[in-house]
Amino acid sequence: MTEPTGSVRTGRLMLAVAALAALVLPIGVVTSAHWSATAADVTFVSDERDAVAYAGPLTTLLVALVDARQAATFGRTPDAEAVRSAVAAVDDINNQVGTDVGARQRWADLPAQIDTALASRTTGAAAMTAYAGPIGLTRALLGAIADGARVVRDPTVDAYHLVHTALLGLPDALVSGGELAGLARAVRPAPRTDADGQPDADGQSDADGQEAAGPAVTGLDDRYPVAADRLTQAGAAIRDGLRSGTGTTTGDTIGLGVLTPLDAFVAAVDALTRTATAHAATGTGAAAVDNAARALVRAAAALETAVLSTLDAMLADRAGDLQRQQQILLGAVALAAVALVGVLLLGWVGMRRPAPGPRSDHPGGHADPPTPRGPAAPVRGGDLVAAGVTRPFPAPEPGGPLPRRAGERP
Repeated sequence: MTEPTGSVRTGRLMLAVAALAALVLPIGVVTSAHWSATAADVTFVSDERDAVAYAGPLTTLLVALVDARQAATFGRTPDAEAVRSAVAAVDDINNQVGTDVGARQRWADLPAQIDTALASRTTGAAAMTAYAGPIGLTRALLGAIADGARVVRDPTVDAYHLVHTALLGLPDALVSGGELAGLARAVRPAPRTDADGQPDADGQSDADGQEAAGPAVTGLDDRYPVAADRLTQAGAAIRDGLRSGTGTTTGDTIGLGVLTPLDAFVAAVDALTRTATAHAATGTGAAAVDNAARALVRAAAALETAVLSTLDAMLADRAGDLQRQQQILLGAVALAAVALVGVLLLGWVGMRRPAPGPRSDHPGGHADPPTPRGPAAPVRGGDLVAAGVTRPFPAPEPGGPLPRRAGERP
């Protein structure tokens, strides 16, 4: 069989390399695109986890501020230690990821405003005013974190509802409930008058049979029904969002750990709304509104803790999945590189091997000498003896007859 020459081997090598490149290059393009998409998802999840880490201490601060405002409004002593502890926790997380979530500058002036509110030692409507600034800024900071970390655009349904609840829904419900309770304290039963404009303490008919006239309550602020409506809407949005997220989550990620405190929160919202509505009509029951609002704060804090814990676990699982995808991509790239290098190495070895010569039957491996061509040499008796002929013909005498064998006739 004829061995290929060096030029033929080079051509075959180049053809193999071209075929391999035609296969590897499209795979490389697809792998690069998938790697870029996966890297973007990794960044997205990292931003979400930073936002969740910041939201925990910040919502704890919001709960403490709402509770302190309500206590001051109803004449109780605010828990200043709880507020300052929450401020210290936010300071710590702000030093860690404040820049990443865009909160460092927004947070810078807030501790001083909180100290001012605590030092005011006001009650009633003045307390509502004193705490309005810190509470509003804390609530706005949560919204800014949600927007800066892009968590409100999370592509998964379950994570979206968890994020919306933690950073937007529950803060709205907390602030609206606290405002409703604070405004309730100023509502009193209105003094009744008879038809002649005289005070009628019992509200019954006067001597002339005229019914007591005038409004039933006094001190009802126009913001009261607005706060009640905002609380109702926030509670309904949280309830519907989390329950719909439960129905669409693979593996039931939003489970009893969230649904149980959700039910307690929904019940607290309903109780406060009913109590506040009755108080607005009669002017009695401000203490009941206060108690219902405090129960709402506790329920909201428990739900916030459950939501943030579930969300962080979900994001951790997603980060692990993305990391495994990147490892698979790196493995595929490494295998493709090894295959390409192997083909090139085999081709290089084949090109450096010398072309084989004619086949040889000698043990030494050298080729047989070529057989000379030309007129045949005369055969002599000595040559026959040397060749192994034991009974050679005798050499003829010059000019004599040819020799005969024994018994051969002349």
